[in-house]
Amino acid sequence: MNSKQRSRLALIILLVTVALLIAVGILVTILPIHHGRPSISVNTLHVRIKENVTITWENIDNPSINDRITVRPFPLIVGEVDQVFDINVTTVAGWESGSGSLTLELLNMRRDYTIEYNSLNGPFKSETIMVDRRTPMQGHLAFTSEATRMSLMWVSGGESNDPSVQWGYHPEVLQFSAKGSTTTYNLSNLCSQSKGGHFSKDFYWNPGLIHTAFLSDLPFNTTIYYRFGQTDGWSDVVSFYHTDPFATSIEFVAFGDLGVKCDSVSPWCSDYAASTLERIEQVIDERPLDMILHIGDLSYSTGYAIRWEQFFDEIGPIASRTPYMVATGNHEANYIGQPFRPSWSNYGSDSQGECNVPYEARFLMPKTGQGNNWWSIERGPMHLIVLSTEHDFTTSSPQWNWLLQDLRSVDRVKTPWIVIAGHRPMYIALPEDNKNTIMSHHIRSHLEPLMEKYKVDVGLWGHVHSYERTRPVLQGHCVGNYTDPKGPVHFVIGMGGMEAPQNEARSSPEWSTFQSGGYGYTNIRVSRDSFELEYWTDGGSSLRDSITLQKKAE
Repeated sequence: MNSKQRSRLALIILLVTVALLIAVGILVTILPIHHGRPSISVNTLHVRIKENVTITWENIDNPSINDRITVRPFPLIVGEVDQVFDINVTTVAGWESGSGSLTLELLNMRRDYTIEYNSLNGPFKSETIMVDRRTPMQGHLAFTSEATRMSLMWVSGGESNDPSVQWGYHPEVLQFSAKGSTTTYNLSNLCSQSKGGHFSKDFYWNPGLIHTAFLSDLPFNTTIYYRFGQTDGWSDVVSFYHTDPFATSIEFVAFGDLGVKCDSVSPWCSDYAASTLERIEQVIDERPLDMILHIGDLSYSTGYAIRWEQFFDEIGPIASRTPYMVATGNHEANYIGQPFRPSWSNYGSDSQGECNVPYEARFLMPKTGQGNNWWSIERGPMHLIVLSTEHDFTTSSPQWNWLLQDLRSVDRVKTPWIVIAGHRPMYIALPEDNKNTIMSHHIRSHLEPLMEKYKVDVGLWGHVHSYERTRPVLQGHCVGNYTDPKGPVHFVIGMGGMEAPQNEARSSPEWSTFQSGGYGYTNIRVSRDSFELEYWTDGGSSLRDSITLQKKAE
């Protein structure tokens, strides 16, 4: 090979080398270079009640917009939920690099967890995150029909081992105790097995063991410290202030239609719920409340059973410190084939096969009516009646007959105020052809004659996700004024947190005096001569409405 040929060959080698370097540079720009095997890891392998778990993944080849981080219960059980979270990786900044991290709050729902990075190259799994199944959780208080007795409910996993509550007057001296009872329910108890079109059959989650115990002979106006559980697992010590049921004035908060925050795979969620609960917790920190009244549409589980786990975790900071009193709503009770379903009703399948079973099993209201569906209680100068608008309320029905007897029994000297609460409103300013308006006319036709005869003062209702106040009204006509009402004043307070339909048409009947959007709660004070209601919105930071009703001596 002569010198010219050698020079030409050298030039060719140089050009090829440059071309290869350019090609490699382009590939390096397009494709990330990974120096290791794909992996996914977590920062903790144990959850007692709830933990913020940080998930980290690395060296994922060719990540795509379809890749997902999935949190699954372990082991998987046929017929139950197979994923708790399912998150697209594109929500994480820098996902294109094949590495990233995110933090999720995992609840102890009595099942272990595995976490997967799902891509075209297969699922990459973390180590198993273990939960403490025996940990007692979800404690919530409620009044009973006895003034010195309070009920406490909670859940745990594993096996029942003499559940009990210990309590006293100092956090380190819990000298009293009471044994509890245990129950539960399973998929076969729900109506999803016999009726079609319900989600609860496909999204069931075992509720664990549901325990109930009673704290008895409680002194009034006293802070009570307590813990609950069993010999192999106790809750932290918490406290509540036991108010005087015979006080001359009381204060409580009320709302409907709350829901839970949006951080799992099921629908029907709202981040407004969290701000409502946070503000109520601040109020309880400032001063004791007599109770919290939640009038229907509680967790919006709608067959996605893990919603109940999330709901009780979210209300825990207030429900463990103040009696949490409830009414049933359409999202607890309505199902295909329910017995009471008149042609004029707008009952659907809104419980998605739960048919009131979780509601009945997870709460315990005073035994003065029928289970948790309708009941009454006296607190200070107020006689409170809670009805079910999801069960037969028509004239001469069992619920109507009970209401008649309950109203007859009220001593207006002892409790001058009668307040009736239920889920679907008796008065609502919507167009006449709206299904909720049609339903309200029928509720009114059957219940208003009793309310008029026995001079009921106030109606509290939910279902419509907004706030509304009426004038004193009977049979659709204004009667009297707020300082001298001649009929009930109705409040729609379904603005707890679940989002309202956008651009819903409203009407302006003469009896509707204030309507408002927003989300929040009502704060209610009742004395012998006045009923004061405030509507707080924007996370409880803004006072949107305030009204005082006067009670004249008869």
